[in-house]
Amino acid sequence: MKPANNKIKINPKLIEWAIVTSGLDTAQLAKKLKIHEETLFKWIKGEDFPTLKELEALASYTKRPLAAFFLPSPPKEKSLPKDYRVIYKKPGKFSPTTLWTIREARRLQEIGKILLENLRLTTKPSIEFVTLNTNAEEIALEYRGLFQINEELQKKWKNAYEAFNYFKKEIEKLNIFVFQFSMPIEDARGFTLTDEEPFVIVINSKESIEARLFTLLHEFAHTLLNDLQIDLPENSLLSSNVTNEVNEVNRIEKWCNEFASELLFPRSIAKRVFKENIKTILKDDTLKRLSKTYKISKTMLLYKALKLGYIGRKEYEEKTKNIKSYEESGFQTAHKKCINEKGEKFIQLVDSNLENGNISFTDALDYLRVKAEHYEKIIQSIKG
Repeated sequence: MKPANNKIKINPKLIEWAIVTSGLDTAQLAKKLKIHEETLFKWIKGEDFPTLKELEALASYTKRPLAAFFLPSPPKEKSLPKDYRVIYKKPGKFSPTTLWTIREARRLQEIGKILLENLRLTTKPSIEFVTLNTNAEEIALEYRGLFQINEELQKKWKNAYEAFNYFKKEIEKLNIFVFQFSMPIEDARGFTLTDEEPFVIVINSKESIEARLFTLLHEFAHTLLNDLQIDLPENSLLSSNVTNEVNEVNRIEKWCNEFASELLFPRSIAKRVFKENIKTILKDDTLKRLSKTYKISKTMLLYKALKLGYIGRKEYEEKTKNIKSYEESGFQTAHKKCINEKGEKFIQLVDSNLENGNISFTDALDYLRVKAEHYEKIIQSIKG
């Protein structure tokens, strides 16, 4: 309904819902909308209404489609992943960017399910679930064999990007989607969605590629535990003095760290390498060389050295406190950004559904959030 004063009469609960789920506070949002905060409060209470232009701006800043504000009531949405950042005393509030990323991952998860079912493919992950009582290192070595990873292959990879893409493809073969999005690095390094099929892993693309590789395998470990969560994997390598109230979370994070570190740098290899470099293991040149050789982060190398008794806790904490685990992202073309964010598995599913007539070209563009002129280049790139 459109009143004579050009204001749009909508359910005020929709405005409240959009604001609360955006992560923006009313003062921030009012400033962006160039209105008084009191005006925003009136919209929320239903004492006043926005104009169409104001509603479009509200939709843009809260990252909701304009059509959502014309629903009869706020839609029910799935709960956020469990917050495992409590180990490092992070506040229980996410930034607007992270909240949007979680919503986008949910959207892609729902679309992925439809695309798989259209092609009569299973949505179930091809994994066997484990518990915290399962030996993490034994499971890691099993997957190292399944993924056909050995020391020679690790050394042959040109860089950590090649290693990351190898592991990512192997995990996607298990019918698990892997997405990459940029989020505040202090907010989250990664999260998993395992309460619905298909399972989803999301990695923060702001991390350094070595840290991203560790996060990928740490989050994969969470899928093996069938655990829905959001956390800071490399930070959990640094945590100590954990209180009893977070012991269960700490057990889970520790299990996932053990799995990821063993999959990347098995105990048998690590012991030999540390013995060969025992006198210089804490020197920057040695850490840099080993990181480059095995495509793993310096933090993970030091964690493994600590765990195996080659360095002490004090040395570990002193050496890791200034290690940078993030990188500034450079310019990406539209087609490259789409491939990095959505991954080849998801894009191939979209294209297969388009070719089979299950979806329209408009649907394909909407699912990938790209313009028509970029679609063909995206498909050509992933087909090699």
